[in-house]
Amino acid sequence: MTRPYESTALNALLAAELAAGNRVHQDGDGWGTLRRLVVLERPFLALPSPLPPGLEHHTVNDPHYWQAEVLDPMTSEMLACGFDRPFIAPPA
Repeated sequence: MTRPYESTALNALLAAELAAGNRVHQDGDGWGTLRRLVVLERPFLALPSPLPPGLEHHTVNDPHYWQAEVLDPMTSEMLACGFDRPFIAPPA
């Protein structure tokens, strides 16, 4: 399990994604004004509509980065999702 966000709304969204079968691909510090970034392996599976108040959703669709992101501007934390790609197990 990844360390918790300061944002309770992002914590709830991450928990819903993990419960739906998504997995964390990357968990680390952000850059610039972004303090924290977690990237999921697959597209969002449990993204509520509408989003909880205070969260912002942006479509990115850049294969060098990710498909979409949800930002909490109050905490400068972000949850992003990857693209739908087949899972390839690492070599044993």
